[in-house]
Amino acid sequence: MLEKILVPLDGSELAQGILPYVVRLARGMNSKLTLFTVVDPDVVRTPSKLGSRGSVWTEFGRIPISVPDERQSQEGSDTGIASHVFERTERTAEGFLREIAERIGGSDLEVDYRVGFGSPAD
Repeated sequence: MLEKILVPLDGSELAQGILPYVVRLARGMNSKLTLFTVVDPDVVRTPSKLGSRGSVWTEFGRIPISVPDERQSQEGSDTGIASHVFERTERTAEGFLREIAERIGGSDLEVDYRVGFGSPAD
């Protein structure tokens, strides 16, 4: 019996195609599912001079950001914007996994999710 099944997802429809099979396997074996995605900091584009409004691209799509002026002046524009972008990217990735977990989970299937930062290959 498998106690836990780790399901790596990258935001693509191709990766999500495995979900019906994994859900069936997990239910049949009474296993817990963990949905997992990795945010690659090298893929998240943080422009050096974005200003207080704009958007950036990540593997989870376009993320609009708005950095308050006081945050930029306190943390330095590049650092403040980069920190804000990574926070927003993490929340977006969590939302992506949460939606899937809510869709496939139920009383007969325990599903949780995790977001990591680093190289997906590692």
